[in-house]
Amino acid sequence: MNLASRLYNTAKVAVLARHERAVPFWSPERIARQQGRRVRAIAAHAYATVPFYMESMRTLRLTPRDIRSADDLALLPLIDQTVVRADEGRFLSSSVAASQRRAMHSAGSHGGHRGETWWDNDALLHKLAYLERDRAVIGRLLGRATGHRQLYILPNGAQSFVLRDWWTEWTVTPKRLATRIVEPAESSYERILDRLRAERADVVYSYGSFAEHFAQWLAARGERIDTPRVWCYGGDAMSVPARALLERQTGALAYSTYQSTEMGRLGFECERRSGFHLNVDLCAVRLVDANGRTVPAGSDGEVVVSNLHNRATVLLNFRLGDLAVMASAPCECGRTLPVLRELLGRHTEIVHLADGRAISGLVLQATCLDALTGALSVQLVAGSVGCVTMRIVLAAGAELGAIERRVRAVIDERFGDQLTISLEPVSSLPAGAGGKFARVVRADAREPARAR
Repeated sequence: MNLASRLYNTAKVAVLARHERAVPFWSPERIARQQGRRVRAIAAHAYATVPFYMESMRTLRLTPRDIRSADDLALLPLIDQTVVRADEGRFLSSSVAASQRRAMHSAGSHGGHRGETWWDNDALLHKLAYLERDRAVIGRLLGRATGHRQLYILPNGAQSFVLRDWWTEWTVTPKRLATRIVEPAESSYERILDRLRAERADVVYSYGSFAEHFAQWLAARGERIDTPRVWCYGGDAMSVPARALLERQTGALAYSTYQSTEMGRLGFECERRSGFHLNVDLCAVRLVDANGRTVPAGSDGEVVVSNLHNRATVLLNFRLGDLAVMASAPCECGRTLPVLRELLGRHTEIVHLADGRAISGLVLQATCLDALTGALSVQLVAGSVGCVTMRIVLAAGAELGAIERRVRAVIDERFGDQLTISLEPVSSLPAGAGGKFARVVRADAREPARAR
């Protein structure tokens, strides 16, 4: 792209970013009007150009006139990764030329195939401006809007790097905004620790599961660091106790965003860090039960989203796979965007108790966190109902028997005879293909090497 086009795009993003900074503080009525306009536009676009919705809406005898608000999106078929990955082309708009779209890939594999979501170039460029909503929060936490030293601890090929390369191709980024430093998440923890101390970054960016494991590693070694000031994580969740551990070992404020390859930035925390403000004007969000019915605020449910601003791969009424709880009251920070109070982990990270109850692996690990002193990292293996094996990487000098006694005492107190747990020492727990650590795996999954 020539310099004139890049400068034009830069000016366009700057104007949009100033606008986006104010959107979270709009009145609820104004946000609803903006959302409604985008709902109606994407419904008409899907009906006219996207094979899946052309067929589905006609089968259901729906027209774009029936989809007037976010609530009406529930009239459309409820879809998930399995449906989309079976035939991704059916969700791709015929009106977006190949030269005007780019593909992003999900971290997980579906039937041996990494999911592919196409984004139109305009939506990708606008995403750079939409990020101003959470950049403003980080600026407030740091006390200045620009000049941040940013250290990215992410795996090679992470979508954040892919996006950054595209934005560098399309825009001109002033050097005064930030200094960006990269350390691959595949590096040893010793090297990452040295890099953190040497770079003195203001902000670190990583996956949540990486931050959790790294904090456990620091604690087991008795190491503490006094940088960065903010540790920003996304991609997957951290429990409240794990966040507290990260803050104790690094001195940083733990801060998170909520995003996915299919939807972009769904939400962000505010300075109060009491949940995620949802960008509902960009992605409509509701929580549903196992039967697809919307659950009330305060109840846990699966996150269902509709991307209102991407015109290439169109996904409406899409089960994201996350379990969450919506807040019943607005945040006291002054932003009017709805708040997702809690993220409870992935739907695939469920452990079943003997009485049939299901709990998130994130919650189970958080319950045991204090008892796991001496563990570098942990993974749950869900076996038969009511039985779990905890794979554990031990720190030097840690005693498995002492940890096992503490863990079993916590489990007995919390769950009684509804959950039996055993500990299995392993030499390592490698991250998955996308650089994230699986908290829960099935018993038939490939086993890591046992500790000697």
